[in-house]
Amino acid sequence: MNIAILGLGQIGASIGLALAPHKERITRIGIDRESRVAQQAKKIDAVDKIALQRKTAVQDADLVLLALPSDELQETIAHIAPYLKEGAVVVDTSPAKSAVAGWMKESLPQGRHYVALFPAINPAYLLDPRGGIEAAHADLFKNGIVAISTPGETSAQALQLATELVRLLEAEVLYTDMLEVDGIMSTVHILPQLIASSLLGMTVGQPGWRDSRKLTGRPYARLVSALHDQDGPGALGASALHNRENITRLLDTLINGLQKLRNDIANQDAKSLEKRLRQAYEGDQSWWQERQVGQWARQELGVQEIPTIGETWRDMLLGGLGKKKRQG
Repeated sequence: MNIAILGLGQIGASIGLALAPHKERITRIGIDRESRVAQQAKKIDAVDKIALQRKTAVQDADLVLLALPSDELQETIAHIAPYLKEGAVVVDTSPAKSAVAGWMKESLPQGRHYVALFPAINPAYLLDPRGGIEAAHADLFKNGIVAISTPGETSAQALQLATELVRLLEAEVLYTDMLEVDGIMSTVHILPQLIASSLLGMTVGQPGWRDSRKLTGRPYARLVSALHDQDGPGALGASALHNRENITRLLDTLINGLQKLRNDIANQDAKSLEKRLRQAYEGDQSWWQERQVGQWARQELGVQEIPTIGETWRDMLLGGLGKKKRQG
C-alpha cells in the first residue's frame, strides 16, 4: 500500500513516524513546501521517499493524507484531483470539514473518495510549546481520539481504510457528523487561537508594552502559545471563515461571559466573581484529569471496534464492502 503525505509538519510527520514499523506493507511518500522540512522528515524516518511534485506524490497512492494549512487546501485538492488513481482515498486533518467536503465534491473524479479526520493528540504532549516537524512524535496520537466523518456518498471500503489508519496510530475512533465536528473544532481549536491573537493585539506594541513585555510570565505565555499550533495567520483566518457561523456564535458567547466578569469587578461583587472563578477552576481541574487519563467511556464516545489489517486488505483486494462492527 502506498500512502502519500502532503505536509510534513507535526501532524503529517507524526503519522509518518507512527507508520514506520509497518514498512513491509506500507510505502510512505512525503512532500512539503519547504525542502528542508522534507529532508528532515526523511532523516528521522517519517517517510520512505520524497516527492518533488504533488502529482508524482499522489499518482500511485492508495491513500492521500492532506496535513496542510487550511488556506492551502482548496488549491491543493483541485491540483491533485486529476492525478488520483481509481479507488484512491483522500483524508485531511483540517478543522473545517464541511468546507473541505465541498471542495472534494467539486474536484474529485468518480471512483475517488474523501474521509475527514481530526486527531486529538496524546495528552503527554498537550503542553509542548513546539510546533512543526520539531514537535513530531511516533506516539503523538497514542491514547488519543481521532474523529472520522464522511460525506454520504463515501464507500464503506474507504471508511474502513481510514479507520485502519487510525488503528495503526494506536488511537480510538470517534465516528461523527461533519457539522458536529466543525462545531467542536470551532470551540476547542479555532476559538482559543483567536483569543490568543486578540490578547497579543491588545498588548504587543501598545502603550506600556515596552516595560510590560519584560514581566510577562507563564499565564501570558501559555495563553498566547495557542498560536503555535497554527500554520500562520492565513491558515487561522481561513479556518475561522470556513466555520463562520460557529465562530461568530462562540465569540458572542465569549463576549457575553467577559461582560459578566467585567460587571462583577466594576460592581465589586466579590461573591458573584468568586463563584464564576471557582466554577472555572473546578472545570479546569476536572477536564485536565479526564484528558490525562483518557479512558473515555466507549458508550459515551460511540467508539467502534476497528477492523484488522487482514480484513481491510482482503476487502480492498476482493472489492467487498467492509462491515462496521459496533461494540455496545
